[in-house]
Amino acid sequence: MNTPLIFVGGHGGAVAIGAERYSQGNQLKQDVYEVTDNLTVGMGHHLVTVGTHNEFFKVYNQFFPGSYGVWAFTNVDSLYAMHAYHYEIALPERPGGPLAQWSVNQLGLYAQDIWNVTPRLALTYGVRVDDPLLPTKPDANPTLAAVPFVHVADDGSGRVTDTSFANTGDFSTAPLWSPRLGFNYDVKGDQSTIVRGGIGVFSGRPPYVWVSNAYANSGLTQATLSCNGAAVPTFNGNISTQPSLCASGGPLSPPIPSIVYFDHGFKFPQTLRMALGGDKQLPWNVVGSLDLLYTRTLNQFYINDVNLAGVQMVNTGEGGRLMYGTVASGGLTPARVSTQFADVLRQYNQSGDNSVSATLSLDKRFSNHVSFNLGYTYSKTKDRMCMTSSISHSNLQYAVLQGPLDNRPLATSCFDVPSKLTATVLFDAPYGLKASL
Repeated sequence: MNTPLIFVGGHGGAVAIGAERYSQGNQLKQDVYEVTDNLTVGMGHHLVTVGTHNEFFKVYNQFFPGSYGVWAFTNVDSLYAMHAYHYEIALPERPGGPLAQWSVNQLGLYAQDIWNVTPRLALTYGVRVDDPLLPTKPDANPTLAAVPFVHVADDGSGRVTDTSFANTGDFSTAPLWSPRLGFNYDVKGDQSTIVRGGIGVFSGRPPYVWVSNAYANSGLTQATLSCNGAAVPTFNGNISTQPSLCASGGPLSPPIPSIVYFDHGFKFPQTLRMALGGDKQLPWNVVGSLDLLYTRTLNQFYINDVNLAGVQMVNTGEGGRLMYGTVASGGLTPARVSTQFADVLRQYNQSGDNSVSATLSLDKRFSNHVSFNLGYTYSKTKDRMCMTSSISHSNLQYAVLQGPLDNRPLATSCFDVPSKLTATVLFDAPYGLKASL
């Protein structure tokens, strides 16, 4: 919808008309190419596979909320008279505004060997390395780079202050090594009892929309015009000719940008997994399975606002909640290191998020090409920060706060599903197809 967002006040609330703020100036295009090639060779008791998997992304992401204009009217009468009490619009500071155009090439190589040690024991082991490359760097903001922000030292030894820390143009990632080992043991040699397990490191990519945040929020892309009262210009419903000055002729309000950047030591996510399970042939052609899984993050996505000047007070009325600013009847005032910026979001890694799960399942295969599975999973998941938004600022703002912002303690995850019961019917369909319910 190519219209401004209009708020009309009333009794007990307001009505919103037009294009929702975060849908304005929102456009995404991407090209994705994948290249995979494997070579498998049998050598006696060994089955060796070497291969490569490569992903090439080219991203065009324009996210320009408020760029169509936002108008607020006291009531229906003021709307009829075209007399707004508030107007704001996001205006570009460069052609295209906060436009993120970037690419990433994730190159992967791997080697694996399945070794049939005996007719009853098989070992699977291998290693994979992924190297994410970002040819295009975000725009460097020299004003930001000159601010002495306080942060936790890379080695975790304490808090340090430096001016080379927050660099929006510094974004590189290190190769990710993922070794793995697994086994499968036929206890009696007749497939009636199987014990299996493994341990390994698994690497992945973050949601690339989080990466786009750094390209679109360098502090050099947009400014905000905000007009109130008599300074509000005449209402205009055409998004192509929205006012760029207040009625008083005032210029753009001083741009106080929000910044998103990646720490120089950032790594794509990695997880350690340990699994142990077994299958047992039961009466009536039923197979019972028990699977245990432990997962722990090694490099997990984490966000902190380094433009907060540290803890200002402890709110005893909220269980000792740490306060990074002051609260008054007029609103919230964060204590900033630099008033040139709003939030300065450092995206970096933390570790320790974990989950444990146990799954018990029963499988029954019927003679009429129908199988049935019934399973129950108990799990417990803990993390430091739940990220549910595509916007970095929202991920920080809406995450449950416990402890200090730069080192949140583990707590029950918002993604935790303690109990899950599943039932599946799989049957053979005509023409060699399979269907499930």
